[in-house]
Amino acid sequence: MMTDKKRSQDVSVLLRKLKQLGSPVDLSAAEEEVAEPRIEIAQWGPPSENRIFELDKRRAGYIFGLDFFNRTARPIYCPEIELCLNWEDPYFQWLKDPQERYRDVHHYSFPGKGGPQFPRDQVLNHLLLSETGVLQPRVPYQGWLLAVGRLMPKRLHDRVQVAATLVIVASDGTEYRQKILLVAERDGVKPESRQRASGLYQGPVARKIEPVVGESQRSGPGATSRVI
Repeated sequence: MMTDKKRSQDVSVLLRKLKQLGSPVDLSAAEEEVAEPRIEIAQWGPPSENRIFELDKRRAGYIFGLDFFNRTARPIYCPEIELCLNWEDPYFQWLKDPQERYRDVHHYSFPGKGGPQFPRDQVLNHLLLSETGVLQPRVPYQGWLLAVGRLMPKRLHDRVQVAATLVIVASDGTEYRQKILLVAERDGVKPESRQRASGLYQGPVARKIEPVVGESQRSGPGATSRVI
């Protein structure tokens, strides 16, 4: 099977030949395709903070941190984002933007008594998961993705490490996958809030962002983003 990098190189060669024959083509687009990855993704935060934990009312909460960096000169829209686990969870859903409700509009709050809260400017949900979710060009993003779902499977013991895959499908059909490691907590909800000083939408990159741990690929007809 032809790899994405090889396919991009072949497209670049074809475009250059068309350019030599006098056809109007945009070679910058070809060069951009060859430079992989277009989006750099890395898991972020202490391992203990990247976790699945028990909530009351027979639900589980998901917290994990990510770094994103769009290396291209164009916005990349991300209409589909899914966390793929090795079990089915029909009740999995990302926490909604607090500004869509009438209560505390400045914090994301997990449901139930004592659920953790996060300042809105420390969370990526409303930046990536809305209908207009976008990664602006050459801007670093860092923060939490928050979600809820059904109870963890009984086979998961306390403090065991859980592997998952975050799948992002860009508007052009390109898939980006990032391996995620979560720690399972079965001790019940820990009533605490996260108060970090830095914001998400920052200026120039002040530190090196780690390369993609997963992979990127072009989705074809009938392709699915489910990874088990």
